[in-house]
Amino acid sequence: MGEEINHPMENAHFIQYVDLYANYYHLGRVNLTLECKAEVALLFSS
Repeated sequence: MGEEINHPMENAHFIQYVDLYANYYHLGRVNLTLECKAEVALLFSS
């Protein structure tokens, strides 16, 4: 996967979620569906 190749989102094979961790600390989760494009952007500020 990368910016040049889209991940297939099909009934038999799709990304369900993306988790973001920092030093074993869970920062967030994005849940995806078949209708979603397999693309995620998480923005954090301190």
